[in-house]
Order: sequence, then C-alpha cells, then structure tokens
Amino acid sequence: MSKEQIQVSLKRNVILNVEITESFKNNLIKELDDNSSLAQSKLKELDQQLKLVNLNDQSGIKSELDKLAQLLNQVPQQKESIQKMAVGAVFQQGVIEGTVTVKIGDNLYEKLNNLEILIKDGVIIDIKYSNKKA
Repeated sequence: MSKEQIQVSLKRNVILNVEITESFKNNLIKELDDNSSLAQSKLKELDQQLKLVNLNDQSGIKSELDKLAQLLNQVPQQKESIQKMAVGAVFQQGVIEGTVTVKIGDNLYEKLNNLEILIKDGVIIDIKYSNKKA
C-alpha cells in the first residue's frame, strides 16, 4: 500500500441543531411530562424506602429525594421556556461524536472543523461546516 492510499478515521464533534416547529415543542413537552411522571414515581418509592431504613442509612435516600424534588420544581419553568420558543428559530439540541476519514494531502483543520446538522421534525434539512466550538 502506497502512502497516498493510507487513510485514517478520526473523531470529531457534530453539532445537532433543530428548527423549532409546533410538533417539536409538543414532543419536548411530552418528553418532559413523561420524565416528570417517572421522577414522581421514584420520589414516592424513595419516600417508602425512607420509612423502612434506619437513621444511619437515610442520608443517601434523602439526598436523592432532594435532587428529584429540585428537578420536579424546575418543570413549570422548563415548560414555559419551551412554549416561548419561536417557531422557525434554531435550537442547539446537542453534540454527538462523528468520524471523518483523512488521507495524505487533506487539510486536517478543514476536516476536523465541527460539522452542523440541521433537523426539522426529525428530518435532516442541512449539513454544513461550522467554526463554532462544540
């Protein structure tokens, strides 16, 4: 194999952006409601456990109860923020790790530049290179 044929796969960040739609907002609120229900169930379960354990073992349970209570207290503000999102605006949903193949002669800086994927209702509508830090 000649040097010109050698290729290497490298990791790079891929930024996931979402174009806000009513459907996206509704799905986000549903996901928040589902997670809130799970947290409330876990809260009840931990509360029952707290009654069954002795005083020495309660600190871990109390700590988890406090974390869940804080999360549940944030739900109304999160819902309000979601409802205020402007339809058509772009929201950075997250960053995933992707790979890129490089070979001799490639510009490494261009290849490793962050890649942005724009999604609308689950469908990729644009892919572009970005100078943003992920």
